Amino acid sequence: MSNYRRFYVQNHPIFVTIVTHTRQPWLANDAMMVILRTSMQRIKTIHPFRHIAHVVLPDHIHWMFEPTSESTFSQIVAAFKREVTWTIKNTHAETNKKLPVFKLWQNRFYEHTIRDEQDFKNHLDYIHYNPVKHGQVKKPEHYNYSSFLEWKKRGIYEDNWGNHEPLSIQSINSE
Repeated sequence: MSNYRRFYVQNHPIFVTIVTHTRQPWLANDAMMVILRTSMQRIKTIHPFRHIAHVVLPDHIHWMFEPTSESTFSQIVAAFKREVTWTIKNTHAETNKKLPVFKLWQNRFYEHTIRDEQDFKNHLDYIHYNPVKHGQVKKPEHYNYSSFLEWKKRGIYEDNWGNHEPLSIQSINSE
């Protein structure tokens, strides 16, 4: 088994990628978005964090957040994955549906500590361009499971942003 070293910095933005087990495409739909949002709200009460940005694709999530208490980003991600898993299992039990026997998440996740303003902008762009990169849509604003429109309302993105992959994110590989 690999020995991973994680660098923990309190009150600092973290970019994470969480991938479904064997890249099963079960994430990006309206019902799952309700479960994902509810799970984030529940764990936020236990492990406070500031949500910055996200994108949910069928087989992975890119999420930027900032822990705001003694909880580490690893605790937040583990609690999130656990909460989503239990919510899905309970939903299936309540509807008397037999839950398919499969693991929901890969054991590990990718993390990157945001170092400075440019790194923040690059990862924010990476998150919001990701649905275009994966062929889900032609423009980021057409993707429903992303925080792009919130950031566009804040004036961070112009109307034509995302027509082409920004050069600043071409070297980021966090899949």
